Amino acid sequence: MNENNLFTNFFCSKAIDPELRKSWLEKHLKAVINDFQKTHGQLLESFFTLDDLLANVKIYVMHHVTSLIDTLLDDLSIAVNIEKVKKLRNYASCGDISFPSFRTWARELDLPEKTIEELYSPDQVTVYVCEALQTKSSRDRLSKDLPSIEESLNVVRKRVREENARTLRVVIFKGVSDFAAQHWKDSYYKVHNPLVMPMSQEEIIEAAQSRGIEVTYDTFAQTYRYNSKVGLLRNACQIPGCPHYLQPHNNFNQHISVEREQEQFPHAIHLISNTFYSQGINSVIQEVTSGNHTGTQNRRRPTPPLESSLVPLMEQLGTLLNHYAATSQK
Repeated sequence: MNENNLFTNFFCSKAIDPELRKSWLEKHLKAVINDFQKTHGQLLESFFTLDDLLANVKIYVMHHVTSLIDTLLDDLSIAVNIEKVKKLRNYASCGDISFPSFRTWARELDLPEKTIEELYSPDQVTVYVCEALQTKSSRDRLSKDLPSIEESLNVVRKRVREENARTLRVVIFKGVSDFAAQHWKDSYYKVHNPLVMPMSQEEIIEAAQSRGIEVTYDTFAQTYRYNSKVGLLRNACQIPGCPHYLQPHNNFNQHISVEREQEQFPHAIHLISNTFYSQGINSVIQEVTSGNHTGTQNRRRPTPPLESSLVPLMEQLGTLLNHYAATSQK
């Protein structure tokens, strides 16, 4: 028996039945996800990185579950599980002791049947079990008066709420995190599907200013980290469809990390294209799939992509090579 859920096991059948528990958790998870969607809208627009999103999910779930815990018992009825109690046994020097055997002993002691029924009533059993779960030593239990049924039920409700709150937090956090992360990734991949095209400093300034980003020729170096050799920014997204297009961010690498972690991502494709454009597209593909241009500066060397994975990029790759060929002549 799970020591962390003792009160739930004895007093809340719905929370321990696998199907009922699953249905109960899914009900709350669905409600939280729906509320999260309404509250946060377009996740890619609201969160620049996946890490930003998940940090927000953690805070959101903590606040949401805290309020949810207060109503936790609204659909979890509390009642002692008599059948479970009947199955309890203790083999001791005085014999094989079970809950039903006490009734036999009571009759052998000629206790009135009414008294026996009262001792075995659900309310009284609730008091017994609650006290036993709180006080493990029988000697300690016998040294004090038993609480009332109202006091016992208050303890039971509190402990059942605490035990299931832990599960609720874990399930809802994982469920909302998984949903939000997948939703963010789907939006990211849909928008960032095309190959990033190089931009000149002039093009970046013009496009940024048209979107209200304060940057001029004089402030360009302070605003952006720019690799003029390949025409790429190292602190801003250059995908026009991205809601964060050309907005400078110190954690830009985290923004693009989700696609870089893909197994078939063509690492260093711009650097390779700029270096080997004159040798043609087949040479560029060969260099990309060789993996020889990654893992520099003691970085981890990822597995190079398969040649077949570059087929969808052929047209864009051709455009990229033409761009580098044209700019090299300026």
